[in-house]
Amino acid sequence: MNRFIWREDLDPTTKHVATMLADGCSDEGVCWPSVATLQAKTSLSRRAVQKALAKLEAAQLIRKVLRQDTSNFYILVIENLPLIERKRGEKEHGLFEHVTRAPDAPAPAHGGRPPRVPGAPPPRTEDALTLNEPSVEPSFLDSIAADAAGGDDEIVEFVVTRWQEAAEKHPGIQKARLPLDPARRQTIIRRTSRREQGQSPKQLWEAFFAEIERSAFLQGRAAPAKGRTDPFTLSLTWALKSANFNQIMEGVYGRDRNSIGDTHTPGGRRMGPAEQATAGAIARFRAAGQPGAR
Repeated sequence: MNRFIWREDLDPTTKHVATMLADGCSDEGVCWPSVATLQAKTSLSRRAVQKALAKLEAAQLIRKVLRQDTSNFYILVIENLPLIERKRGEKEHGLFEHVTRAPDAPAPAHGGRPPRVPGAPPPRTEDALTLNEPSVEPSFLDSIAADAAGGDDEIVEFVVTRWQEAAEKHPGIQKARLPLDPARRQTIIRRTSRREQGQSPKQLWEAFFAEIERSAFLQGRAAPAKGRTDPFTLSLTWALKSANFNQIMEGVYGRDRNSIGDTHTPGGRRMGPAEQATAGAIARFRAAGQPGAR
């Protein structure tokens, strides 16, 4: 591929097709891609691929061998494809190599490298460097990983505790089976990452449980839907699903007509139309300061 990449005599389309040919070649420079395959690899039209192949063949960079009832195969003419060294920019030759000295100036004591600050540690040699060497101490990385893991465990325990408390308070909320399996723990951690900027993990989950407290449906207190005999039962698995979690956080279930408010008794039972009208009248009398509204 390098025999094509650094050539400046090829237009971009022809060079693109040539490098895709080389990408699929054997060590001997033989390949047999169809035009359709080159189209898929280059995102070019069929006509553009064919014109590029014709240019490469005319320049004697490839040799096409026709085959009957199958795709042609191509041979890269290696003798016409010399290796071209990549041109290096000025900055790539070293920081001080482009600086010219006066003929009579003495050679720098630091051998062309910038002088070392007194007291600084000696520079590391090239053979001391490794590709995967960390830039900070491993113990520091380990401590960061441990802190992150500890923070995740803390928020998971917080969510589980609050969930069990809500289940104790509302019979329509199903208690979570403990201990949590790894999948649900990871889901809680992923949902925590959806918090807004400046919002702490606990603030996110407090808002989550506040929405549950606002919704009769999520608490299992709403009347069963049409065709059902039992009210909705809220489980942790259901609440953690992405779509359901988003709707809870957006207050969808707290705004529905089943939400606890003026339409429910203190015990959570939904009032009928007459009861709602009476409760509304009493609320208006109380707001007006009427003495008979008790």
